[in-house]
Amino acid sequence: MAEKMTEALANEMMDQGYHCSQVVLMHAAEVLGRDKDDALRISSGLGGGLFHGEVCGTVSAAAVAISMKYGFHEPNPGEIDDLLKAKVHEFEDRFIERFGSLRCKELLGGYDCLLPEDGQAEGVPEDPWEHCGAYCAYACELLDDLLG
Repeated sequence: MAEKMTEALANEMMDQGYHCSQVVLMHAAEVLGRDKDDALRISSGLGGGLFHGEVCGTVSAAAVAISMKYGFHEPNPGEIDDLLKAKVHEFEDRFIERFGSLRCKELLGGYDCLLPEDGQAEGVPEDPWEHCGAYCAYACELLDDLLG
């Protein structure tokens, strides 16, 4: 059984250099009995909203995790695809209900991942990443529910 992901544990992993997406997909890999190193590699390019501030890396990694359990590998999946979409949408709806957005830039208080620190808009938090551990922990909590 995978260890419960907490905000503190997620922050510790990110302090070590992992992206939010890696925290989430590694947790999901543990839950699903999949290879953690593969999960870390697969999710490494999803952080920071694909490094453009778009869909939060925790959300992208969660969609990958949900696909690992409910996805398909043959064309014309029918009901399988319907279940996959329903699970992804449920995750997204619950994440939005808690945090108000799926977009990294919005979740980071307007921080633009493409700009240098001195080029950020006025009003951006001093530590835009301060809530990322909470995003990771909640994404993992949702996955525990959806993948269980």
